[in-house]
Amino acid sequence: MDKNYDYIENKKINQIILPATNHSCSYNINYNKSIGSTKTNLIRICGKNIKYINYLINKLILKQQYTIKQQLNNGVRVLHIQISYYKNNFYATSTFILDLLENVLFDIIEFLNKNRREIIILLFTNDPIYIKSMDNYIFFSYIKKYLDFYLYKNIYCNTIPFYRDMIDKNERIFLIHDLYNNYDCLWKKEYLNTRFINTNDELTLLNYMNNSILFFRQNDFNLNFIKFIIKPKLINIFKKSSNNTHKLLKKFIIMNENKIDKISSIFLDNINEDIIKYIILLNAFT
Repeated sequence: MDKNYDYIENKKINQIILPATNHSCSYNINYNKSIGSTKTNLIRICGKNIKYINYLINKLILKQQYTIKQQLNNGVRVLHIQISYYKNNFYATSTFILDLLENVLFDIIEFLNKNRREIIILLFTNDPIYIKSMDNYIFFSYIKKYLDFYLYKNIYCNTIPFYRDMIDKNERIFLIHDLYNNYDCLWKKEYLNTRFINTNDELTLLNYMNNSILFFRQNDFNLNFIKFIIKPKLINIFKKSSNNTHKLLKKFIIMNENKIDKISSIFLDNINEDIIKYIILLNAFT
C-alpha cells in the first residue's frame, strides 16, 4: 500500500480492495499444548502421535501456508484471528491452539514499526468451541495493552476513515470484534457486510461474487468483505486451490472492469503471492 500511497491516500478504507486471509493464524498447530474438552485433547494427542490422524487434522484445520509475518510482507492487510481465553491467557485457535495471541500481536507491531504508511484491519472472532470462556473486558484490555498506540479511535461519528487520516494520526490498526460493550477503539460487526460461500463450481462462485457487488453498492458506511473457499465435497478437507483461485480472479477482473468499487476485502484460504497481486490489481478498476 505504501507504493500506491499517492493513489489511495484520499480514499476511505472501504473503497480500497485489500487482500485478506481467512483464519490467518492457521498455518501451524501446537500439538503439545492442551485446551478445551477431554474429547478435543484426545484428538490432539492422536494427531500428535498417529501420522494419518495428524494428516487429517492438518487438512481440516490449516488454512494458510504463510506465517503472519510472511502474510503481511506479501501484501495481506486484513487478518482474521480466531481467539480463545484459557487459563489466564489468550490464544489464536481453531479448535486447537495455533499460537499465543501475544506472538501474533508482536508480529503485527513489528510490521507497523517498519512500515510507516501501512494500515492493518484486524477482525477478531471467538472460537465457537470456547466462546463461553471469553471475557469481553479482559480481551479488550489485553488488546489495548499491546496495540493501543496504533489503534484507530472510534470517536469520529462512526464514519469510515480515509486512508490518509489513519496514516497522519498514526492510528493504523482498524479493530473489529463483536463485543457487547462500547469501547473507543472498537468497531462492531454491524459495520460489516460479509458474503461467504463454499463451492467447487466456478460459475456459482463467479455469480456469487458479482451479486455481492450489487449488494454492497447499497451502502457507503460499511466494510464489505467477500469470503470464498474452493473445497471438495467430502468432510471439509481442503485441497490446494491456488491455481483455480488465480484463474477465477482473472475472470472476475475481466467481467467487472470498473464496477468493483464497493469491495473492501477478499478473504481467501491458502493465499499466495500471485493471488495477492491480483487482488491489489482490482484497485486499478475502481
